[in-house]
Order: sequence, then structure tokens, then C-alpha cells
Amino acid sequence: MSIIPDRINWLLHQQELYQFLVTCQHNFTAQDSERIISFSQALNPLDPLAFCQAASPTKNQSYFYLENPRKKQAIAAVGITKSTTIDSPNRFLKSRKFVQSCLQKNICTGDLQLPGSGPYFFCNFTFFDSPENSDHLFPSATIFLPIFYVYISKKCCVLVANFIVDFKRDIELTFQEIQQQFKAIRNATRSSINLTFIPPEQLIRKASDHLSNYQTSVI
Repeated sequence: MSIIPDRINWLLHQQELYQFLVTCQHNFTAQDSERIISFSQALNPLDPLAFCQAASPTKNQSYFYLENPRKKQAIAAVGITKSTTIDSPNRFLKSRKFVQSCLQKNICTGDLQLPGSGPYFFCNFTFFDSPENSDHLFPSATIFLPIFYVYISKKCCVLVANFIVDFKRDIELTFQEIQQQFKAIRNATRSSINLTFIPPEQLIRKASDHLSNYQTSVI
């Protein structure tokens, strides 16, 4: 993992952000297939739910959310930059190797002195190390590096953005995507949260008047 301390406010000085992405791409070596750029930026306090909505422009995004009201801390992550799923007795070892392989490609920059800065990986594990049958719902292990992640505490609020840069990547397009997302996150407020529930298309309406099925299930 390469660390480039930089106190530039990427949200405000976006021309410097564009030049940084171009420089990273130009500095590729023959051994580099891709680089994961992690920007850490201090933010004014914001509602983590408003952040999740602002940072999720498309449906079916992956999320991670954790809140500790007593300590006034919250963590929210949206989207996937890199991920893997594992069904193996060695799932913890393979998970560690996946994280290490990503960190070898990682370049960190921004407000790295803040708690919560830098790349964080989020994961979930089932009780069993391999599926017992073909109808299992979840892999034994899921690990992902989010596109956006925010850490909120009493002392600070930090945003981390993770983007991939490679030889073929259109830097101009990547920069525009980052620019749009940064603007949406910066303007996120609690009043902007939309609590409207839209039922998923896969839900199937079924009659609930078959009491015999209920009696069978509880006896």
C-alpha cells in the first residue's frame, strides 16, 4: 500500500483531483494491472442515512451500516469497488489474502491523520464454512471494499472514496462520476432522506386465508 499524505480538499479543489488520477495512470509500470485509489476527506457532520441515499444513485447497491448511539459513532458504506465470495474451509485465510492483494494495489491520499481514514473492508460470514446443500442463500464469506464509506463520531466525520484506475480506464469519465457523487454527498442532509417504500418486483402476492397451513406450522 502506497501512502501519499495530502491536505488538499478534494471536494473543493477538483482540478487537483483530476490531475492526481491522470498522474496515477501515467505512473503505471509493466507489473501494474490496476490501482485502487483511496481518497480520505474530512466532512462536516452529516446523517449517515442521508449519506447512504445520496451515495446510492442506482438500485441494488450493497450496503453496510453500523451505529453505536452510546458512543455517538456510525459507519455507513455503499457500493462495491472490489469484492469476493468464498465457500471453503479456509475462508478466513482466503479472506485475508484477498484483502492483502487489494492493499498491494492501493494508493492512499487525503486526510489520513483522521480516525476512520484509509481503505476499510467489510465482510460477513455464515456459521458454516461451506454450503450444506445447493439451496443456501449466502456464501460462507463475503468481503468487499466499498466505493464510498463514511465514519462519523463526536470528534470528526470522514469520507473515504475508493476507485479503480487502470491502463484502459477513461480518466475523464471516472473524474465526472466522482465529481457527481462528491456533490451529492456534500449536499446530503437529514431532510433529504426519502422513506418511501417501493416493493421489489420479485415479491409475489399470495392469499393468507389458508388456516390449515398455519395450524400445521405451529403444532
